[in-house]
Amino acid sequence: MAPLGTKVIAYQAKAQQQTTWSDRGIEGWYMGPAMHHYRNYEIYIPSTRSTRICPTVVFLPQKFPLPSTSSNDWIA
Repeated sequence: MAPLGTKVIAYQAKAQQQTTWSDRGIEGWYMGPAMHHYRNYEIYIPSTRSTRICPTVVFLPQKFPLPSTSSNDWIA
C-alpha cells in the first residue's frame, strides 16, 4: 500500500512490449489496490490515458518517504 498518486514503474509482460529491446517497465501513477484481483494494483498510465491492473510495480516516492523499519525497531 502506498499513498494515492505515487509515481510507479509498472512491469510490462513480453506480449505488451513493442520490440525485444524495448523497456520492460512503463511509467504510471498508483490509483489503489485492484479490489477484484489478488495482490494487484490499479495503475493510471498517462501514455495510454487509461488504467491498467498490474501485478508487479516499483514505487518511486519523491515528496513523502515510505515508512520503513530499522533493526532497532525489530528489537523493541
